[in-house]
Amino acid sequence: MRARVRHFQPKDAGANLVLDARYIAQGNSTAVSSWADRSGNAYNADQATGGKRPTFETAGVGGQGAVKFDGGDVLEISGGYTNLLSADNTWSLVMVTNLSSFSAQPVVFGRSNQFFFEYGNMSTVYYYVGEQNTFRTYGTSNAAMSTNTSYVAGFTKTAATSGTLYVNGNSQASFTNSGIYNPNGLQTTPSATGDLFVGAYTSTPTFAITGYIPFVAFFKTDLSDSMRKRVEQCAARSWKISCN
Repeated sequence: MRARVRHFQPKDAGANLVLDARYIAQGNSTAVSSWADRSGNAYNADQATGGKRPTFETAGVGGQGAVKFDGGDVLEISGGYTNLLSADNTWSLVMVTNLSSFSAQPVVFGRSNQFFFEYGNMSTVYYYVGEQNTFRTYGTSNAAMSTNTSYVAGFTKTAATSGTLYVNGNSQASFTNSGIYNPNGLQTTPSATGDLFVGAYTSTPTFAITGYIPFVAFFKTDLSDSMRKRVEQCAARSWKISCN
């Protein structure tokens, strides 16, 4: 019997971090102080400061739960960079996003100067994955993205210097090494330690997003195409997004 995609859970694919807003047990428009990690690894995304907390919307994206950020919110995964990224040459990330603005290059997931997964500048919208101290590397989407539109985005780092960006299940143009830093590709083993941030890339927050994040799944491995598609399609069906 064919596996039912809707009932498939990312942790079944070995996810090391799963943030799924459908399981947040709060009322509509209430502040989120902690977004529980469903992987079993307790990489919860927390915020102790009331003024920096996003809100939970029970029908924020596709009629399902989502966490809404207002440009001044951020959630912090304590030790997330240290435990998820610093010792790995390969990894995979799948997210669902819906942003109302692309100004100021908003970072949906990352850490200052070491790791970014962001939308690009105001004139060219793209997902950018990189480590600022070593390179500027980005995967440009094949078509400009729109505000107030939901996307399933993924990136699979398959080796120290290569990776593939996906938007709604479609592979995008190969990422390009460019910019003011040494364009030698992805750093083999990231050396920094510290936290990861959801909705920005510092605790200040800096480069904060305006819009929704209902789902984040991180894997400390390069997923096979078939497994990546299962994770993406599970997310797409849950938040009613067309995905190949």
